[in-house]
Amino acid sequence: MPSFKDTIMVCSIVKDEFTGEVIGNAAIRVYDEQNNLIAQGKTSSQPSMNNNQLANFTLFIPRRNNTVVFKITADNYEDFSHTYQLKVGAREKYINISPIILKKKHKKIKEVKLDEVTVTTSKIKMVMHGDTIVYNADAFQLSNGSMLDELIRRLPGVQLKGNQITVNGKFVSSLLVNGSDFFKGDPAIALQNLPAYTVNKLKVYERKDNIAEFAQQKDIKGMAPLVMDVTLKRQYMQGMLANADLGMGTKDRWMSRLFALRYTKLSRIGIFANLNNINDERAPGTNGEWGTAQLENGTSIQKKVGADYLFNNKDRSFEFSGNTTFAHENTNQQSIVSSERFLQGGNTYGRSRNYGKETESWIMSMNTIKKNWTRTKLEILPQFTYYKNTTNNLVQSATLSVAPNEKYRGASLDSLFASPASKQLKEAMLNQLSDHQLNRMRYYDGNLSGQIQWKMPQSPDGIILKTENRYFNKKNENASIYDLNYKNGVQDFRNKYNDKWNLNLRTIWDACYYYNGTIDFKYSFSAGLKYTHIYDKNNNDLFRLDKYAEYGGASNVGVGYLPSTRDSLQRAIDADNSFRSHINKDRYELTGRTPSIKLPIFGLHAFLSPGVNYRSERIDYTRGAYKKKMTRNLWSLEPTLFVGKDNCHFKYNVKKVLPELTDILDITTTDNPLNLWSGNPNLKNTDIHRIDFFRGFYKYNENFTSRRAIEIKAYWQLMRNAIGQYVTYDRNTGVVHSTPMNINGNWDMGASFDFNGILDKKNRFTLSNRTEIGYINSVDYVAIEGESGKDPRSSVRTAKANETVSLDYSFGKYSFGAKLRCAYIHAEGSREDFKTINTADVDYGLNATLELPLKLRLFTDITLYSRYGYSDKSMNTNNLVWNARLERTFGKFTVMADGFDLLGKLSNVRKVINAQGRTETWYNTVPRYAMLHIMYKLHFKPKR
Repeated sequence: MPSFKDTIMVCSIVKDEFTGEVIGNAAIRVYDEQNNLIAQGKTSSQPSMNNNQLANFTLFIPRRNNTVVFKITADNYEDFSHTYQLKVGAREKYINISPIILKKKHKKIKEVKLDEVTVTTSKIKMVMHGDTIVYNADAFQLSNGSMLDELIRRLPGVQLKGNQITVNGKFVSSLLVNGSDFFKGDPAIALQNLPAYTVNKLKVYERKDNIAEFAQQKDIKGMAPLVMDVTLKRQYMQGMLANADLGMGTKDRWMSRLFALRYTKLSRIGIFANLNNINDERAPGTNGEWGTAQLENGTSIQKKVGADYLFNNKDRSFEFSGNTTFAHENTNQQSIVSSERFLQGGNTYGRSRNYGKETESWIMSMNTIKKNWTRTKLEILPQFTYYKNTTNNLVQSATLSVAPNEKYRGASLDSLFASPASKQLKEAMLNQLSDHQLNRMRYYDGNLSGQIQWKMPQSPDGIILKTENRYFNKKNENASIYDLNYKNGVQDFRNKYNDKWNLNLRTIWDACYYYNGTIDFKYSFSAGLKYTHIYDKNNNDLFRLDKYAEYGGASNVGVGYLPSTRDSLQRAIDADNSFRSHINKDRYELTGRTPSIKLPIFGLHAFLSPGVNYRSERIDYTRGAYKKKMTRNLWSLEPTLFVGKDNCHFKYNVKKVLPELTDILDITTTDNPLNLWSGNPNLKNTDIHRIDFFRGFYKYNENFTSRRAIEIKAYWQLMRNAIGQYVTYDRNTGVVHSTPMNINGNWDMGASFDFNGILDKKNRFTLSNRTEIGYINSVDYVAIEGESGKDPRSSVRTAKANETVSLDYSFGKYSFGAKLRCAYIHAEGSREDFKTINTADVDYGLNATLELPLKLRLFTDITLYSRYGYSDKSMNTNNLVWNARLERTFGKFTVMADGFDLLGKLSNVRKVINAQGRTETWYNTVPRYAMLHIMYKLHFKPKR
């Protein structure tokens, strides 16, 4: 690299005028005023971030104030020539010039008929350009009806669970389309509505924070948030596309979907509508995992419509973008739960069921305004959400001292709530509860945030100012008819009405100055001050309507029925469980980082973020006769130390967590007689120490491209004075009394190994592997009422290992895949009667995409889900799950027939076991059904 003392680097990016795509291999020549050639080079097809701007070329020119002429030539483009006036500062290393736009040459295309050829080579699925993973969408065999979510499920090293995307175990924070946010805040819309056939490439990279990007500071790999950028194909860069999908299935399943997208060079408008009652996200023929967590929400009817918009001015110095979404959902959820609590001296058993109906509606608008000047960037983000929810639930439950013998699920509850109840069950019963609940809730959530970045003239230094301001107002009304009966015949009947109101105001102001070092890149640092203020107001009034005879147990009054006057309601207030609180929190943080120091070993560099904090918190609390005003102030040092170079680093940081102010009040809540809670004024602050390690191995070619990547990550974390719950259990009544308590001994550690790459020269085999190991030492308190002589401290040591492997083979229009996932858990407890747990969940299967006669395409997958080692033999299961899709395209129409769980082996029962106990839950979901789809696709291209 030339010396910055004599030269300065000029950076920019060369783009296509129509598509905005980066143009590679363009020749660049720079001339001075005397027409002398002073620099030359070529552009790259893969841009990188230079001097706070995407650039695909950098050139060194003499360090002086210059008038220079740039001349650029590229195949099939008109020649470019422009004069620039450059003013050079003493410490400046880079100068950005505005993006260079090339126009295509217009020429007549002569049609030539070629002989038919057979192409057998496979396209490369994945490569790495520097720190960016690039997936080629055309290399994956997908059905014509596939959306973006099905494509993402196929990507090596990528997992999609719900609407959360992870790449090599790291969460993707933002989903972009052509570099811009697309339905920001709700990635499900893009995942479920953007057709996969429009996608060209998907890029995954770490997005620098504003300070690191603006200050040209190099982030340590593995620490910045990940983003996934979806690049559309050239033909979908301008014009309009639309698709509609209608489906009818067995078990009364149906769906309808409409999506339209209009693109120009400077704008984008997308609209969608989605109505369905198939609230799961399975897709036949993919490597995506089926999980019971996707089937927990009962049956629902979902209605959602929205629009996404983006507008730029001609030179792209101004941008307005955002999205607005309206949704309405009706859910009918039923569940039956069987549980067992592990206790010294004998376990207890629980049975419960819930019948619930929920209606929710919301409207959400998220917008961004950006304005760029030569040295200044302004960004404003207004956001607003309105949410409304109504639920109606009936809960029936019982706690038993012995395990009941049931002929069918829910038999014990049927018997206990029948008249007369089973005598045998009555003798084993500790408590029996019926609770009819009606809840109404709504909130307004507004947020106005923004930032301004200012770079000093003829200097690499600059200042960033940021602010965030939130207004949150929530109103919650809960009514409940609560009927609890104990074994000794005591009845606790409560007709409750709870009126809650919460107001939360938050403002954050952050100013940071960065010094970008000398001309030799030495002594760069940043320093700033961040101020946060939070005001939280809570009014919680609980009324015991059963104080009046007409609202008592013999009245049969409906849930939510209130007295006609406010005065009558106020006389029924439960003062001991009603409260008012005003909380103010102020926090001052010294931000930034020290200059990087070169260490005398292995060429490592180190820098420190001091993390100096001052907190001042105040609470004014009233609960019945209890009144408390309290203030606490704390200085803390929470540093972060980085040591590393290139693709290897260590990070050590300390974090101090304060207990909530309400946790250190000397109060006891009794509104739920089965779950009592008391505060603890003696709680101490929690210190969390954590060490992270990262090492990456990438083999690059001359184009800085890698087809294989290995990443190793490890961490260790220790919690000092962790806050756990001291739980006292009354085995005679089933009552649980919890109190927050400090406890030491909690620590955990883990490591992962990731490999993603192409195995052969013909690009047919792609291997993705992730290995994870971990160890958790978890300590808590569990005590039995009346057994004070026994040690309440409970320690559980858990070792776990996970292995996920997928191998894919592609050949022309055919593709095959195999997957294996193993999850092993070993747990030991300090309690004498703790039974050691050794369980394993193993899933393995195959998937294929096949071309059939009559232009049919088959997408299918089959997986065996196995569970081993559970003490309850009914939990050791083998379920063979087969899904398939048959597809045929007729012009603009595509007909698809989907079959989920064709063998009928999936269960809508979820079983979980851990150190505290085990649960078995049945949900009213429909895991098995078939559906016929008809999809219609339109694409309008503009005339050239």
